[in-house]
Amino acid sequence: MKPLYLIVFSILGLFGFFRLRSFLFRPGTILNQIAFTPETLKPFNGQDHPEVYLSYNRKVYNVSSVGHYTKGSGSYAIFSGHEMAWALVKSDMEGKLLGQLPPADMTAEEKGTFEHWEQFYQNKYPKIGYLVDELPEKSEKKTEEQSSGDL
Repeated sequence: MKPLYLIVFSILGLFGFFRLRSFLFRPGTILNQIAFTPETLKPFNGQDHPEVYLSYNRKVYNVSSVGHYTKGSGSYAIFSGHEMAWALVKSDMEGKLLGQLPPADMTAEEKGTFEHWEQFYQNKYPKIGYLVDELPEKSEKKTEEQSSGDL
């Protein structure tokens, strides 16, 4: 009777493993995401790099499937390769607000516009990563350099 239990528990264990694995590593989970800095995101504009990425509220989306984000030819190309949340909320098509996140004291109208565009990008494009100020390796190197310089 014990070998039967072993077989049943093995099958259940494998089933559980594959269910958990498909959950953890599916697109859109944090384990399957890429970290970008503003500098590493810039080349993904459709001209310097074939892929077109943009960031909305620090979430990076792949918008390569839509031509109007391609630099040089698209009507929204100014946003490609940049954090664009505040620029889009304020309808800044000149790029003066690119790279800026919305302030905490947004008006009700601005907040509604912000949430509308956030839902739009979440529902329409695959999220491939996050925008960070600096990559973790660089942070660790700086900390090591600073601590060795203090000696």
